[in-house]
Amino acid sequence: MVSCYLSPEYFKTHDSADLLNSRKTPFSYANTEGKAFYEVLTANPEQHLIFNKAMKQQEPFLPTLGMFPFESLKDEVEKEQDRPFIVDVGSGRGHMLSIIREETSGGYGARMILQDLPAVLDSVSPEDIPEIEKKNPIISSLRSLSRVGIFLPNLHSFQC
Repeated sequence: MVSCYLSPEYFKTHDSADLLNSRKTPFSYANTEGKAFYEVLTANPEQHLIFNKAMKQQEPFLPTLGMFPFESLKDEVEKEQDRPFIVDVGSGRGHMLSIIREETSGGYGARMILQDLPAVLDSVSPEDIPEIEKKNPIISSLRSLSRVGIFLPNLHSFQC
């Protein structure tokens, strides 16, 4: 069910603190209260497939180049090759990293890392994102070690 239809009822029965609880959002209320967005999504394979297709279709339209002066880090990255250049957290199948990798001559020789949910990472083949590492963010905390971290909030992140 679309959560916006239940908004009046939701706000009558929930206080503002519930908006910060991933298991009590309007989305959870409209679907299965007590479950977070991805728990609801993965419980319905058909809806999960639709969601994944929609996320993939938007990839080419997301701004990538021009949002950060990647070339300004070239000298630093080339001097310190063991430190990851970029960690992309939760933005999908590595489309942005592929564009940045191409624009920066292979990431100036440093590692580029894609972090996302295991189901997302499993759907990406090495051929889709050559020379880009895949890491599970639950077991990896590379964000603090990289020079650049990409975090793109999407509407689903807010579970509206």
